[in-house]
Amino acid sequence: MAANPAYVGNYRTEQLALVPEFGTRPRVLWRAPSDTALRGSRIHAMTYANSTGSARTVDQMLGKVLSKGADMGTPAIAGLNAITRDAGSFIADGWRVGQRLALQGATTVTNDALAIITAVTATQISFAASTFSANENLPSTIELIRVTQLHTTNVAASSGFADGSPSVSGLNNSMMPAIDQSPGRFLTLGSGELLLARINSAAPANTAVEITAFGGDY
Repeated sequence: MAANPAYVGNYRTEQLALVPEFGTRPRVLWRAPSDTALRGSRIHAMTYANSTGSARTVDQMLGKVLSKGADMGTPAIAGLNAITRDAGSFIADGWRVGQRLALQGATTVTNDALAIITAVTATQISFAASTFSANENLPSTIELIRVTQLHTTNVAASSGFADGSPSVSGLNNSMMPAIDQSPGRFLTLGSGELLLARINSAAPANTAVEITAFGGDY
């Protein structure tokens, strides 16, 4: 995971502000390409800054889209604890009990939940009671993302926002031992993989935890 980068196609910067509207739900920070020319990303630096007034814990997760709304017929949330479809198969897509699923792109923002799967059939994925805030038909643009934890980092109050309070590294090798301490270290994302982040408690009004990532595609 850490060596001198090669075959970098495009360098870019991605930004994510974990604002009050998002609560503790994960959001996508980085999306690796998946075309024939560029098949992944290398992230070389990442900073966390915190204007919320108190310490916040940031969870960083790796994601892979297993199901897309466009392939699910009429996807929907039912019973506040299930996602249903009338075309395709959740089992064939690779979903299993015990995995964590992040829904992204629901019409109701608070339905973009992160939850552990409790049951799976071809046409329904079930979760704990009241996982979702509203039953609704879902747009064809939704993504169902399987996530795994990379690390958790404490971001002190005012990190990056006050003199003498530096921002916090999101590529801390003590939190992710697979990244070594060499100058050329980087986090690799494979074709179509995602990097997601969330905070442990919602930000107060007019504040946020802000994340900036620098990297390249290859």
